Amino acid sequence: NLTSYSSMLESILKNIQEIRNALIHEDIYEKTLTHRNDERYKKLNEKFLIFNKAKVLNNSHLNIDLNKIEQEYNDYIELDRCYLNLISFRQEMAAVKCEVNETIDKIEKIIFEKIKMWIHSARGHLTRENLASILINMKRLSLHMSSFKSKIDQQIDELLNYYESKMGRTMFIIRELIRLLIQDTSGIDPRKDIIQELYRLLENYPTNIGLIIIFQHPYFSLLFKIKKFPRNSIEYVLTHIQGDFIDTRQLEKRYNEFNEIYHDLIQQNLKPNMKLDQLITSIKLITRNIKQESNKIEWNAYVRSKVPKLVAYTFALWTLKKAEHSREAEDSDNRNNYLFQPYVAEVISIFRMF
Repeated sequence: NLTSYSSMLESILKNIQEIRNALIHEDIYEKTLTHRNDERYKKLNEKFLIFNKAKVLNNSHLNIDLNKIEQEYNDYIELDRCYLNLISFRQEMAAVKCEVNETIDKIEKIIFEKIKMWIHSARGHLTRENLASILINMKRLSLHMSSFKSKIDQQIDELLNYYESKMGRTMFIIRELIRLLIQDTSGIDPRKDIIQELYRLLENYPTNIGLIIIFQHPYFSLLFKIKKFPRNSIEYVLTHIQGDFIDTRQLEKRYNEFNEIYHDLIQQNLKPNMKLDQLITSIKLITRNIKQESNKIEWNAYVRSKVPKLVAYTFALWTLKKAEHSREAEDSDNRNNYLFQPYVAEVISIFRMF
């Protein structure tokens, strides 16, 4: 069947909007090696090439202003560039009588009054949803205005700490429970706490800026220790598993196979500018012998034997996609502590179905 014209335009519009989001939330000033910057700008150029070609449809077919999107991105770059030039001029051109301090002060006043307004709004209406939205706005400005990044990030940390202090006794209890859980002396699930709810809102934000907040600010670091809980070990899960006729040795064997493949895939693929096409192709090859008719899938012995590998590849793709646009793809001795990884119980629950 041929794709309808309206469906084609809808698909184009969706892709343009995704490119727009990627441009506006691109951390173009991150200090990286030169070859990484070359690769970043190469990708940015590809996005602008798509924009230029799409302008043919702009006037009469697409309900979106491509020129405005392009200008929105350029405005961020131009403002920061001009500000940096003014700072350099003030520092190095002392012999020239030219007042730039007033202009610098005006720029700083506009930016920090905006941040002050956001913080005031967050403190006055301290809900998780409102706080998440304001954190997104502040981090977006931090990413694009490299001159103010450290100050804005400090304001973000202070706002998160204020949020915690206002939760008072409740937050103290939650943090204490997390500490106890790390020692495996309590059975309460920390994923249901207040910090985790804010974490979830940021994680699910439509663009990657929410994940950047999670990974770059220490407020959330304690949550990643959940992955180190004894409760999240295969031994703990198999000891406490419930049900009849459970072959724990078979489940452990499958999990160990899964775990080895999963971590090998992460180690092989976790790097800046990841290419995940081969991983996706491998998943398709694993599932090529699965027969599906109507709503019924035939799980024969061959397919069941491939389940640990299939689950490993699927979860590896999920983990890598989550890390694709974050600092977790950079070299770090403890980067695995900050990756989104599946819980042992989640993996075992899948194996129990086969």
